[in-house]
Amino acid sequence: MLAPASLDYARILSVAADLSDVAPVRNVLNMMASGLVLESCDTLEGALQELQRPDAHDAILVDYRLKDGGGTTFVRHVRERALSVTSRYC
Repeated sequence: MLAPASLDYARILSVAADLSDVAPVRNVLNMMASGLVLESCDTLEGALQELQRPDAHDAILVDYRLKDGGGTTFVRHVRERALSVTSRYC
């Protein structure tokens, strides 16, 4: 699958219990478009801190099980605050 031609820049947050899982995702995104920036954290607390940043992420990939909680807790937090990001369970 190719990224849309109009995708010049997007910040994506990957929340994964094992950060070694992030490398393949980064490789695929780099092949899709040069403007995709993947940032990562490995805890629910870290992900919640990322949401406090003023420069929001355009999309978030969330691991179902994290070291300090569940990915569903994070997604619920995003939804309750009506944040404008796309989230997927992985």
